[in-house]
This record gives sequence, structure tokens and C-alpha cells, in this order.
Amino acid sequence: MASGGWKSIMSVGEAIAALQERFGAQILEAQIEEVKDPFVRVGREDLVEVMTFCRDAEALQFDLLHCLSAVDYPKEDKVQLVYNL
Repeated sequence: MASGGWKSIMSVGEAIAALQERFGAQILEAQIEEVKDPFVRVGREDLVEVMTFCRDAEALQFDLLHCLSAVDYPKEDKVQLVYNL
């Protein structure tokens, strides 16, 4: 434990590296540099497994879904869900 009783928390880069190590090709895309909000993209078939890992892995500590939104791509006839942790 870090001082004051707080657990040490990974940096964004460390968290993404942990996800890439654990899930490999299931991580379709990950961006840290040159973006305002770093992100990881996974397929819908892998979403529950990856999100459960993010919640349950002690090192990650993603225990709050801050925002759930969607982006509509009408020309591509698709909607993309965005989970902000």
C-alpha cells in the first residue's frame, strides 16, 4: 500500500499494456499518444470479458462507469458504444 492507505494505481500506459498483455488480439486498437482521451477498442463479442477484467483486476481498479454514450455513423449504418471508465 502507498502512504495514507491508498493503493498504488497504474498509469494509463501501464493499464493499456496490462490489457494488451492479457487480451492480445482481442484489443483491436489502443491509443495513448496524440489523443485527448486515451482509449482501447474491443469487439462486442469481447466486451463483457474485458470490462469484467477491468473491474476485477486489483491493479486496474476501474470500479466506476463514468459515462455510457453512443456515436452514430449513419453512412456506415452502425452505432458505436463508448464506455468511459
